[in-house]
Amino acid sequence: MKNLYTFSELQEQEDALVIVGSKAASLLALLKIGVQVPDGLVLSTQAFRDFILHNQLSAMQESVLEQLRTPDAAGVNDAVTTFRQCLLTGSMPPDISLALRQLSETQQDAAWAVRSSCTQEDLAGASFAGIYETVLNVRGELALQDAIRQCWASLFGDSVVRYCAHNRIALEQGSMAVILQRMVIADASGVAFSVNPQSGHDTEMVIEACFGLGEALVAGQMTPDQYRYDWYREQLTGRDIHHKALRILAQADGSNVTEMLDEQQASRPVLDEAQVLSLAQECLRIQKSYGFPVDIEWTMQGGQFYFVQARPITAIHYAGVKMEWSNADFKDGGVSSSVCSTYMWSLYDYIWEAICPNYTSSIRIHPEFKVDAWGRMFFARPYWNLSAIKAGVKTLPGFVEREFDESVGVKVNYEGNGHVTPMTAKILARGVNVLIRLKWIIWRSKSRLAGFKQEQMVRLEALPEVLANLSDKDLPAFYTRFVNEEYYRSEYTYFHHIFSTNNVMTLFRDDFKKLKSSYTVLDFISGLAGLSHLHLNIDLWDCAQDLRKNEIAAAYWTDTPMAQLIADWKQGSPFMGMDKVAAVVERHKYRSTRELDITVERFGENPQFIFENLKQCLALGAGSNPHEGVHEQAEKHAEKMRQFAASLPFHKRAGMLKKIEELRYYLWWREELRDLSTAYYYWVRQLTLRVGKHLQSAGILDQVEDIFHLSKDEVVAVLDGSLDATSASQSWRKNRDYYQSFRHFTPPDEIGAGFLQTAELSDASVAATSFKGIPCSQGIVEGRVKVIANIQDAERLEKGDILITRFTDPGWTAKFPLLAAVATETGGLLSHAAVISREYGIPAVLAVKNLTGLLVDGQLVRIDGGRGLVEVIHE
Repeated sequence: MKNLYTFSELQEQEDALVIVGSKAASLLALLKIGVQVPDGLVLSTQAFRDFILHNQLSAMQESVLEQLRTPDAAGVNDAVTTFRQCLLTGSMPPDISLALRQLSETQQDAAWAVRSSCTQEDLAGASFAGIYETVLNVRGELALQDAIRQCWASLFGDSVVRYCAHNRIALEQGSMAVILQRMVIADASGVAFSVNPQSGHDTEMVIEACFGLGEALVAGQMTPDQYRYDWYREQLTGRDIHHKALRILAQADGSNVTEMLDEQQASRPVLDEAQVLSLAQECLRIQKSYGFPVDIEWTMQGGQFYFVQARPITAIHYAGVKMEWSNADFKDGGVSSSVCSTYMWSLYDYIWEAICPNYTSSIRIHPEFKVDAWGRMFFARPYWNLSAIKAGVKTLPGFVEREFDESVGVKVNYEGNGHVTPMTAKILARGVNVLIRLKWIIWRSKSRLAGFKQEQMVRLEALPEVLANLSDKDLPAFYTRFVNEEYYRSEYTYFHHIFSTNNVMTLFRDDFKKLKSSYTVLDFISGLAGLSHLHLNIDLWDCAQDLRKNEIAAAYWTDTPMAQLIADWKQGSPFMGMDKVAAVVERHKYRSTRELDITVERFGENPQFIFENLKQCLALGAGSNPHEGVHEQAEKHAEKMRQFAASLPFHKRAGMLKKIEELRYYLWWREELRDLSTAYYYWVRQLTLRVGKHLQSAGILDQVEDIFHLSKDEVVAVLDGSLDATSASQSWRKNRDYYQSFRHFTPPDEIGAGFLQTAELSDASVAATSFKGIPCSQGIVEGRVKVIANIQDAERLEKGDILITRFTDPGWTAKFPLLAAVATETGGLLSHAAVISREYGIPAVLAVKNLTGLLVDGQLVRIDGGRGLVEVIHE
């Protein structure tokens, strides 16, 4: 088997990471996007295994690894030292010696940078930065052999052993490849961070630079220059030029010489402004390609930049972020559930910046300071202003910060209960005033819900004919009115109802606590018959039952490839039940797998998700009938209510039952208005795509979908002529760069000076076996888990699985008939997974931090939805 590969050969390999390790795989990724990378070769991971076998070190290696699994064992340090020495002095296998000899003979004058490339290096949560060996300016066969052995031996270096132990990473998981890269005789070197890791500013890059080789910077022998550049605003935001006493230069004899610099040279900048800009542009190109913040090593020779490494930034501080921000509720099935386009956030923020000050002011809990923004984007994800909301509710009597944070799923970063508002006469009086205002707002909004929905449905039902007759000339005015008035009215009312529902829930909980009952809130909020989110599942089930009556039609839907089904649907075929299925698609055309992502196709544009779930319904047995499930949950609720009523003193019975019905009424309407909101987003998308076609024809957009990288107001401004084509084009390109920069990044749930992004443990074998979350749907189930990354991965779900995922949104609803239980990393009592789980009568535990990293596919667990526990069962 071949052991030495050129970069060109490796670019054809599909399993490059296994062959050449993380660092080399990163270099190949950089080459793929056209970044300047010094050419080279890689000695594969198999070469290290061959070296072990050739020197008969397998038994010693296994003994060392066994001792490292029990680090308290006597003599473990001596055993590691002895093994490392054997690696440094072992002889090379003949085929590797021959390959290195031929390389040295054909490239006699070449100088090489020899770098370790471990398969478990540069991980998102553990970078292993600087602890594997690199040897620079290596010349000749024997020197190459020595450098390669040093890299192999560094796999068992003291710092690596300590790092793995600290991060609970099994050392044997890593295998070592070695990079042989043409040496750049650097005039300058350094590192660049594509986001500022100290301030948390996501568009500000930090570049550190020194003269000569970068070893002086890595070793801490001098203080490098630092340049801060905001690529989004296209401006240098800071520059610190330090006294650089020395530089390290590569010599022709293979040595690296430290040279002291005179005062004038030591104090001059390493990079000029044009070079900073050029370097920043390349770093942005790398970040966009990777889709997450990167730590980049670079070097420069003769004014040309070369890149020798790019890895994830593993820790970000937020010292420069004013106030504290959270994506709780924005994340679970919401606008922050994935990378968010500029257009989608502008729609949401349009409502958010109106509803937050209006609602809080109307109930007299507005914070006593000027709020510059109630929401904003970090790392292309929307967050709401946690500091501002807390500043308002802290004025209420009995406020306990920990209870507030835990109720909405915000990370607790303090000891004890945090802020607790005292019960003074002044505060109590204010609380009474707030309560009176709140109850009036709740009563007023309750009386308007049915009429509001009817009015909005009439508008929506008229839209298809209106749009069919809408001329291109009238499109700008209609579009502006629709998004600024029609959409606003619908979404503002929905947001207002969400706030009111949360307050109804809070008031109910306060009253319920006084009963000191053995029942819980969960006993009263299931069985909400007729929820809009269940309509698709019911329609699919009914359609599947119709198809089963015709064996030929059922076989057609079971066996026909998806591409053919979609082609038949597009042609309007009435055969094989396609007319019935098309009617289901039409009724649910406004839904999608991610309903709060305006860039995602709706089912009316691409019905693949509906067709897949119809196939699923055809395969399910009678026990999955949603009609029976809904009826059963309604009966259970009715019986629970009878039992609860009997447990109450007579004088409290009527009042408490009325409050339960009011709570259920608000919860039911919350889902109805969400459904209405989803329908409005469908039409906003259709109208925006139509505008996008015109902007593409005018040369403002490259593709129609580029319009989603403009804000709502920018689209309107282009239509009315107040934003010129050049400015609009620059704006969407910049916003697209921002979107692409973080599409594969998972930012923290909370951001601010008080929060630090830290890597969580991901090895379930060393984690705890019991995890606590929020109890959201009662019941106890034992079963095997499926850890599902996102809705696109949900096809792996099978009947009886326990779903473990980060969050769900309405696009997941069709999968719930398969599930035995659900546990997620985010969410709360009123989130999508909780609501649908209660309607299907399956246990649900939400807001279990890092759960997808703590469990693996196939593990046996117990889900206790009433207590909020996920417990691993050891077999």
